[in-house]
Amino acid sequence: MTARIAAVAIAVAVAAAPSGAGAGGIHSNTALSPGRGQFVYRGQLRFHRLVGGGDTAVAADRLAIVNVGLWAVHERLAIIGVVPLVAQTGTARPPAPGEAVDLDDIGAGDARVMAKLRLLSTDGRGSTARVAAVAGAVVPSHDAPFSSESYGAIAGVVATLQTLERSIDVDAAWTFATGDGARGDDALAYDAAYTHTLITDQSMDGDIWQLRAVIEVNGSSTTGGRHMVFASPGLVLVLPEIAVELSAQVPVVRDLGGDIAPGTVAVAGFRRTW
Repeated sequence: MTARIAAVAIAVAVAAAPSGAGAGGIHSNTALSPGRGQFVYRGQLRFHRLVGGGDTAVAADRLAIVNVGLWAVHERLAIIGVVPLVAQTGTARPPAPGEAVDLDDIGAGDARVMAKLRLLSTDGRGSTARVAAVAGAVVPSHDAPFSSESYGAIAGVVATLQTLERSIDVDAAWTFATGDGARGDDALAYDAAYTHTLITDQSMDGDIWQLRAVIEVNGSSTTGGRHMVFASPGLVLVLPEIAVELSAQVPVVRDLGGDIAPGTVAVAGFRRTW
């Protein structure tokens, strides 16, 4: 096959480490964390068409379920695990005289295990600002075509400014890969999210709920010269212990050197706090 599916393109966009049922953006990390001993589960269903790279014609779809768990060991320290499950169907046809390649497959993407440590915090009346460091590892599933086949180390930083009506989250993380060729490219992932509360109301039971709008920029770039950026609008419905989220990730930069790439990604998910 003349055009392969680049790791930066096919790696399931990892759901951001959750901080609580309704905190943070949909695809970005946050420096906030839940209280000690709390556990947060986030599940995201992600669907997109695969787009041909170069002269390769592609007719294929991909569906992923991204599972994220966060356990607050301490007020300042949280442990995070990410496991994506992926299925795809369709074909890719390189330029003549190449034959169509069957892309039907189901499996698991690379897992990630990380720790998030709060470094700085400043609280004011109705606002908080925090900075946290993130470090961890990538554990390859060795399940082609969904794995980078490469172990990696992750190091990053995330900053959050939150008020009663809005929040801003900015993060960046570098992954040091150990694989060969393009699978061994190091990668920078970066995100910025702005969240604004549209509605705050109270149910008949006295519970407070909110509807929030989110706009994000989510990017990734590898040392092999591949670069991709999404614009990601979304909505989050925040209830006392659960949040429901809907989003679309629209590619605005897709420079993958002829590799097969994702098109617009439709996302639906939820977060639950115990």
